[in-house]
Amino acid sequence: MTNNALFRNMLLFTTAIALLLTACQKSTPVDPGAASVLYSPWISTTFTGSGTVYTGSVTAPKITQDVLDKADIRVYWNEGGRVLSLPYAEVVGTTPYTVHQRIYVGRIELRASYSLSTQSFRYVIITGGVSSGRTATDGVDRSDYQAVKAYYNIPD
Repeated sequence: MTNNALFRNMLLFTTAIALLLTACQKSTPVDPGAASVLYSPWISTTFTGSGTVYTGSVTAPKITQDVLDKADIRVYWNEGGRVLSLPYAEVVGTTPYTVHQRIYVGRIELRASYSLSTQSFRYVIITGGVSSGRTATDGVDRSDYQAVKAYYNIPD
């Protein structure tokens, strides 16, 4: 075997080994402070009330006192296929439309300024070493449900 053939074979062998080793590595490092995500299914919620005060309630067993104290809890509203982040506020003409949440251990109370009848809501709990806020340190705009869903692999 010539030196060129030996060199070429060694180069191919080295490249194959390098590819095998890198293919077996995990793509994300293990970080004890990394976020974990809990989410509810879409929960059908009936609102009752009159005038400009309508209320609904979502049972949320995953929300504990520890979660309230340490996690980022997001509530999303599926309004006929359009998913909105709460709190929601919009003015049409001169009429304000609002939906907001109050989060307690084991439940989420919803309040709307107009009749909603039955609607679907989902809550997402982001725990761990990720700071909260509209755009947290993970770079995800948490007010954008599609971005949260994609980043954290949340199924429909």
